Amino acid sequence: MRARLSIPDPIYEEAEALAARRGISRSELYRLALERYLERERTRERAGDIRENLNRVYAQQSSEPDPFVTYAAYLTFKRVEW
Repeated sequence: MRARLSIPDPIYEEAEALAARRGISRSELYRLALERYLERERTRERAGDIRENLNRVYAQQSSEPDPFVTYAAYLTFKRVEW
């Protein structure tokens, strides 16, 4: 598919120079850039979904210490010479 877009002159010139250095066409450079941008956005969205899920799980957990862990720590510290 072809698309028309407007790009500020300084960005256009930098993109032209980069494409020339890499030995690729301008179209290929723009395709790669857009592909990487979209992948980064998908990654951010997935991270947001994971964060929301973790927040839901942790919201259901008690913030009180686990009685077994508390007692085990007490027994451990009781045996340690300070």
